[in-house]
Amino acid sequence: MRTQLKICVLGTTVLLASCSTQKEENVNLSVEQSTINNVDKSINPGDDFYSFATNNWIKNNPRPEFWPVWSPSIIEDDKRKEKFVEEIQKCASASNADGTVEKIIGDFYSMYMDTVRLKADGTKPILPYLQKISSVDNKKDLIKLVAEEHSNWFFEIWVGPDPKDNKNNLVSIQMPSRMMEDYVLLGTNDYLKNLRSAYEKMIDDAFVLCGYERDKAVELRMKALNIKTQLASCTVDRNVYQDPTNYHKMSVKQATDSIGGFDMNQYLKDYGFDQTEIINVNIVEPLKNGCRVLTDASLDDLKAYVQCRMICDNVIYLGPELEQVWQKYLNVLSNNEDKTPRWKKSYDVAEVFMPEVLGHFYVNKFFSEKKREKVLDMIKYLKLAMNETIEEQEWMNDATKQEAVDKLNVMEAYVGYGSCFIDYSNLSFSRDVSLFENVRNYKKYVWEWYKTKNYNKPVDKGLWVIHPHVVNAYYHSYLSNINIMAAYLEKPRFDENADDVYNYAMAGTTIGHEITHGFDSNGRKLDKNGAIRDWWTTEDSNKFNALCESYVAYFDTLKVLPDVNCNGKLTLSENIADLGGLKAAFRALQLANADKKLEDKYGYTPEQRFFIYYANLWYIDSNEEFLRNKAMFDEHAVPSLRVNGPLPHIDEWYEAFDIKPGDKMYIPKERRVKIW
Repeated sequence: MRTQLKICVLGTTVLLASCSTQKEENVNLSVEQSTINNVDKSINPGDDFYSFATNNWIKNNPRPEFWPVWSPSIIEDDKRKEKFVEEIQKCASASNADGTVEKIIGDFYSMYMDTVRLKADGTKPILPYLQKISSVDNKKDLIKLVAEEHSNWFFEIWVGPDPKDNKNNLVSIQMPSRMMEDYVLLGTNDYLKNLRSAYEKMIDDAFVLCGYERDKAVELRMKALNIKTQLASCTVDRNVYQDPTNYHKMSVKQATDSIGGFDMNQYLKDYGFDQTEIINVNIVEPLKNGCRVLTDASLDDLKAYVQCRMICDNVIYLGPELEQVWQKYLNVLSNNEDKTPRWKKSYDVAEVFMPEVLGHFYVNKFFSEKKREKVLDMIKYLKLAMNETIEEQEWMNDATKQEAVDKLNVMEAYVGYGSCFIDYSNLSFSRDVSLFENVRNYKKYVWEWYKTKNYNKPVDKGLWVIHPHVVNAYYHSYLSNINIMAAYLEKPRFDENADDVYNYAMAGTTIGHEITHGFDSNGRKLDKNGAIRDWWTTEDSNKFNALCESYVAYFDTLKVLPDVNCNGKLTLSENIADLGGLKAAFRALQLANADKKLEDKYGYTPEQRFFIYYANLWYIDSNEEFLRNKAMFDEHAVPSLRVNGPLPHIDEWYEAFDIKPGDKMYIPKERRVKIW
């Protein structure tokens, strides 16, 4: 399932290992005190605020050699995962009723930890499927087979709100958006060429483990990557995919004609959407080009491609040997060796194929309704702050302001979890069959549930696309709502025992970030109902675009690495949300405490602590590969620039730390970008 949403992205995907390297002297300190202890007073805050606010932590907690990223948040999240796995282990050893999340998650854990059985099964469970693909003797049947997998191997298909009628769902289709794999396939620099070599080796070894001779494995890989590379070249720049106005609603027949005659009606029937008359072709030209690849390709090349995709999608369920082949490639990608104990890795593997179960289980075990109440109170003040910000904008006229305020007022917030969880009472998940077969059964069951819930049905605004156990938050453009996952509301991002300065600087800036997404370079294209409509006057639109161009140019100058600059255009909407979120949270903090004086603590004023805490929200020590990969394809700026990027445009930061001309981050007031 795919939909238009804006995600905060608070972490990174890593397989976590033991955190025993953390020093223990801060274990009894409050999150406020321990965060303040990260300040390195030897660094001028006006030269590099990110390092000033965080540098002492890495001095006292050096990154383990085999970790690509390292931070206080990662350590806390690791502890949370450990608690989670402990509960999963209890489920594995208990007698739970069929069709419960406890039964499903316990059986999964037992099967994943049974390496003897997994090794004995090896790749045998997938071989009948590879043979079925190999035996197909025409393209029509092969395309039908792919459609029945409900995969994105050819196209990305989802059911979500109609961008011009968000009360009703609509089937949409596009070529899959460009991610790291596409960059590896299409890259021309030495770094990406090295990654491609490792990727090719991984696929060769995977085919060999599936029973092919080495020469045949290489032949299949070459055919598969021929198709992969052609399809990758059909995708467009991620800037284009971010635009919520990508919308071409048409009949299925019109879609078939517009993409060059590919039988989309039959594909949708085979996919399971057999009562579809109208669809949205998100971006026509890439889809047309992708269909041309499928039409022109040889049957043998397409079969190799489909086999390759099936293997790569299931490497972690087909025994330790194939899993190790995949991990070797990941090690090259991250330039680190994975040393995660298997019991802990079970969480990450479960996250890949059964996030719905993890989310349900997490809420049952760990979420406090008191947190929801406190966060909803924060949201009230954040919306008040944003309202004031909109009203005071000198570059907007009254008509546009009123539209913006109306959009803000109807913006809904869901905290902790959405409106419903999946009923698993009819799911067959059994230790009597292989882990691979259980994964297939689970995915099919969940797909059918989502189809029943969404296909040709009204929109359920509370049906989340990110699950409660994930440390994140998102804004749904077409539904105009913000969603804060339960796991986000854990230390160090939120602490019920901390003061308002801390919680507004951490959780508040994230919630403000999501609110601002409704008014960023993409969100502004949708009205209060989440519908595509230009509610701006021409004059205001021109002024907004000029501000955006200035912000793009500014971020284009910021360094990620000596040879890599930030991509200001790719990161624009997220950079606007960071800036707006910071300002909204700072103002909301004042509004929430209008009747009482905020206290100085630990030698810093409330205003200083706010910005110090915010910097620590994004603190990550990482290797070069992490930064290089992130700068290449992530619409979020790298962590240091989510701090040092927006702060020079916030007057209150200058006042809090007495930033003056001559400081490296200083920007004259007239050149500071004031979007929100």
